[in-house]
Amino acid sequence: MFWLNRFLGLISMLFLVVEAMASEPVLTMAYRTTEKLPFIAEAPDNRGLFEDMYLEAAKRIGVSLKIVRLPKVRVINGLMDGSIDFYPQFTFSDIRQGYCQFVVNGLRVNYYAISRPEVERLERVEDFNGLLLLHVLGNPDYLGMLGFGEARVTRVDVAEMDLQKAIHMIEKGRADAYLYEAEPLEYAVAQSGSTMVRLHRRLHQGDEWATLGFSKKSRWAKFEPNPDYDPLMPTSVSNQPQRFEAGSVPARLAHALSEMRQDGTLDVFYQRYLNTAADKLLPAKDH
Repeated sequence: MFWLNRFLGLISMLFLVVEAMASEPVLTMAYRTTEKLPFIAEAPDNRGLFEDMYLEAAKRIGVSLKIVRLPKVRVINGLMDGSIDFYPQFTFSDIRQGYCQFVVNGLRVNYYAISRPEVERLERVEDFNGLLLLHVLGNPDYLGMLGFGEARVTRVDVAEMDLQKAIHMIEKGRADAYLYEAEPLEYAVAQSGSTMVRLHRRLHQGDEWATLGFSKKSRWAKFEPNPDYDPLMPTSVSNQPQRFEAGSVPARLAHALSEMRQDGTLDVFYQRYLNTAADKLLPAKDH
């Protein structure tokens, strides 16, 4: 009887361990299949800044991180239905805030452009007039977002495209210019070694906090009214009607990322990848 009771006790303990493991939160982070170096490599390789920073954040709050790579349209659908929890760096828009809550991820973001060498500068609305502008379906309207929305351009829409393809299309004359986030765009130009594109660093003055988009349908998303919300002001990252409930998984994730920014962890990760990119940079035509 003693051994039977002991055996049953061990079985009960095993079930408790299995149950505890099963109940451990697993956050699903999704990104498109194309690369965004130095933030993430081409699928199925997830190496890069995003993997390091979000694994560390997940570790700090005691959850597991699962990274999936899908076409951008399927990622958006997953955020809409809650099968995907978050996108690591997601630009705020009125449409996206319908299905995502936005929180600062601790990184800064700025915007550059690449163009054919003949395009001497991209600093004013009129500089864009008449250009064929590359645009990836599902990406924000960077032209409007950066204050050039009145420019008369023709958009060349592409379903899926990495930055090397964007450079190649401009080299071949299939488009005149492309706007994107500064670091990956500069990295891609250096990686390509191209002398047939011009890098425009003066497109956007100053940088801002980058944000992650967390699905409002995620099983971990719990909300409470945002006491700082002003309904008379436009909805934005800093003016959302609700916020994550204190103690919820996404609130803890946001807090961990903030902690990592303040204690220097994010800076260490950032310098690890971006310094490597800077070492590879080639002299680029810049206006």
